[in-house]
Amino acid sequence: MAAENGTFDLPPAGHLQWIGSTGPDQFKRVGHRYRELLVEDTELEPHHMVLDIGCGTGRIAIALADLLRPPGGYVGFDVWREGIEWCRRNIAARRPEFTFVHADIDEPHLNPRGRVPVGAWRFPAADASIDRALSLSVFTHLDGPTARHYLAELARVLKPGGRGLLTFFLLDAAGTARVADWPSGRTLLAGPRDPLLTRFGKDLFAAWDPDQLDGAVAAAGLVVGGREPGDWCGRPLVRADRPHHQDHLIVTRPLA
Repeated sequence: MAAENGTFDLPPAGHLQWIGSTGPDQFKRVGHRYRELLVEDTELEPHHMVLDIGCGTGRIAIALADLLRPPGGYVGFDVWREGIEWCRRNIAARRPEFTFVHADIDEPHLNPRGRVPVGAWRFPAADASIDRALSLSVFTHLDGPTARHYLAELARVLKPGGRGLLTFFLLDAAGTARVADWPSGRTLLAGPRDPLLTRFGKDLFAAWDPDQLDGAVAAAGLVVGGREPGDWCGRPLVRADRPHHQDHLIVTRPLA
């Protein structure tokens, strides 16, 4: 595809489909939107080091390419090897401060031959080295133990005062009502909800009670700094100029 941001091509159509993008325009639109949200909600600045948890095929990296400058930079990881290899060839080759790491985690659907148990995976960053983090549509697919491990790893790598923008499905009143309308929703809601887990096809989906999620965040050593509901369950958006499907959570590593 034609080059974007001056130097970067967009991923091929098959990669866009893999991450759920409907096409090049949506890929660019979502990337730009989350760039704006990172700037507005976490005060992202050009000198910051950014961690992208589940970077896919570089949607956020491309959007941040003309913002971040050394000593700032970017590190993204994903279990999807093909996406990481594309990012290395097409982004990191031109921007050495952008790093992409294949998370060789044992994940039955995306990485069935992974060598590292998920509970042993360490985020590819040193302790207290990350200023800002993003996790877009990752925690919505993690079971409880994995989500807690990821939160603990996030707390480890964030600098004191560092912030992360994470997305979830939250079972507040509107979220619970939406799930109850599913064919098996009431049965799901009667079962374990730490988080609530269900499958659509091969994909695992997770939804959290807000209080349980707050507890998991606190147990990891992080603080909830803000939340904003998405429209996945029919809620009205807080601001029409900030459209997003999943629920947003801002977390911070305390200064002390």
